[in-house]
Amino acid sequence: MSGSSTIDSSGSGLYTGSNSLGKGGDITINVTGTMSMDFSSIKSEGFGDGDAGRIRVSAGALALTDEAEINSTSGDGLGRGGDILITTPGMMSMDYSSILSKGFGVGDAGKIQISAGSLALTNSSEINSTGYFTGRGGDIAINVAGTMSLSDGSALISRTRGDGDGG
Repeated sequence: MSGSSTIDSSGSGLYTGSNSLGKGGDITINVTGTMSMDFSSIKSEGFGDGDAGRIRVSAGALALTDEAEINSTSGDGLGRGGDILITTPGMMSMDYSSILSKGFGVGDAGKIQISAGSLALTNSSEINSTGYFTGRGGDIAINVAGTMSLSDGSALISRTRGDGDGG
């Protein structure tokens, strides 16, 4: 894609997934201009023993609003949550939105890597990599060239909710 990209409206999104042994598909998005997501989702999921796929987003700027979600999560089997890699030389903003990689079974959550010119999370936005049961929480790595702010209950979370280690 070139120019600008918008994913909006009720429940719009891009999805890949697997319900058995197979891996959820990888998703790669390249946008030279601004990418905006409003109440929409990009998801790669693995329900069963397959891993969730990797999600890569590269955009000139990125705005997630009104419960927008980028999510690579595994279900309650052996699979692991997929990695999420986001790169933008411009502003990345999240308003009441989330970036999630979770492992709900034996598998670990994936890692989340963000490189941005500036980053602002507002209104309970979260970047979250959590392992449940025996899975490990994934690492979160954020590199911001300019300013970074979290406000109004926003959070960066890497943890486990079971026997695994936090990221």
